[in-house]
Amino acid sequence: IALGAIITAPLVFACCVLLYTSARYSGTGIYEANWGVTVPDGMTELYHDDDTGGLQGDGPRYTVYSCEDIWGMSVELKPGADEDFQTGFHEVTDELGVPEAYLPDFGAESQCGKITDDFDERNNLYIVWDGARLYLAEWIM
Repeated sequence: IALGAIITAPLVFACCVLLYTSARYSGTGIYEANWGVTVPDGMTELYHDDDTGGLQGDGPRYTVYSCEDIWGMSVELKPGADEDFQTGFHEVTDELGVPEAYLPDFGAESQCGKITDDFDERNNLYIVWDGARLYLAEWIM
């Protein structure tokens, strides 16, 4: 029995760590892990694509959620998007070949925010909310 416990305990621990990691770094949890951004609960994922083939999850990632309210979001969004914001956002979506149906309209109704990594300014998270959908475009080098 003791030998069985010695062999089984590390396996159970490893499985628990893997389950926790997969839950924490999937869905909206990835944005909290990568950027410290808390996004609202209860959203429905409408579209997701990524090219994060590296071991550290580097590359572009794009997700669209159905989102009627952004209460609880830990980032302040501002009206509209300037040309630099749109260029960075479209670098992600163009790289992934995101269908037009899942791209935001940067019109007057959109609220936008950008987070840049303190250590590498090439790493960015672009956030757009249009009152019905939340768009998250991320690039990690």
